[in-house]
Parts: sequence; structure tokens; C-alpha cells
Amino acid sequence: MYSELKNQLVKYSHRSYDKEFVSMTSGNISVRTPDDKGILIKASGVCLGDASEQDYILVDWYGNYAGKKKPSIEINFHLGIYKVRPEINSVIHLHPPHCIALSIASDKFPLVTLTAKKTIGKIPMVPVLEPGSGELAQHVIESFAQNQDSTAVVLKEHGIVTIGQDLTKAFYIAELLEHEAKICLLLKHLK
Repeated sequence: MYSELKNQLVKYSHRSYDKEFVSMTSGNISVRTPDDKGILIKASGVCLGDASEQDYILVDWYGNYAGKKKPSIEINFHLGIYKVRPEINSVIHLHPPHCIALSIASDKFPLVTLTAKKTIGKIPMVPVLEPGSGELAQHVIESFAQNQDSTAVVLKEHGIVTIGQDLTKAFYIAELLEHEAKICLLLKHLK
């Protein structure tokens, strides 16, 4: 069941790892199921670079799941984002190094290119909070709820969360954010 969606999840998991947007078992990706029974999300402890279709598990809207594999520790913000942003079908959480560096160097994530300014929208920054915590989930969910035009949130010292109508759009936002971060860090050296 959901074979095509799982295939897409594997594709973007591997792309995220290959682009070095994550390391080890960090990061997580999810999609809303077409029948709206819940979401498919990466299992905890699985490297995105090694993920297979069997590593994506169905979690219902109450956080219930079957089987031995547990969902990612960030399951709560994934579920919450889908609830406050019903128009989106994909959530990607990655740890791109330039985005993290910029979040440490600055309290804002500036957009410098015209493409990013037109595409991404406002970028809220969530303070440093424990990964997997309820407090982190609440901040992420509130950031997307309060900024309806936003397609990304930066987690200070942690990473990014991007959303989209599909995995491709959410991934492209993540890719564009990392590109923007590289440009911002280059600009700091030129000034």
C-alpha cells in the first residue's frame, strides 16, 4: 500500500543525503496519504541515505502506528504542521550545514536573491530547543500557523523544516534555503 508515495520518499531521502543536507540518522521526511488516513514518515534510527520503502511507516492523525519500527522523534511537529496547514502534503526536516551555520551566526535568516524572496516567504526562526521535545514541536507548529505564506522555518542550531504541496516542492525549498545560506555566508566575508 502507498508504494508510489514510498518510492518518492526514498528518492528524496537519498537526494537529501547525497547533497549532504543530513548526516548519520538525522532528518526526517513525511507525506500526507491521499486517503487522508494519516502520514507516511521515516522510521527512527534510519539513515536517509540508506532508507528503503520499508523504512516509511503509516502514522494516523493521533500518532498511532503498527509494527516494530517507531516513527521519527519529530513526529509531533509533522502531524501538527499538516493540521494547521491543510493545503500542504509534504514536510521535510533536514540539517543543512550552511543553514545551521547561519542560524548560529544570526538571529534572522535573510533572503538575498530575488528567487528566494519570491518563493520562500517569511522565515520564522525557532529558538534552541531539545530535538523531539513537545516544546520544539509547539514552536514549529505555531510558526507555520502564524505565518500562512511561509514555506520554511529555521531551527536555531538545529536545521530547517520545509513544506510543500508535494515532495518536490518541499525539497526545492530546502535546496534553495541552503543555497541562500551559502550566499549569505559568502557576503559576510566580502563586507
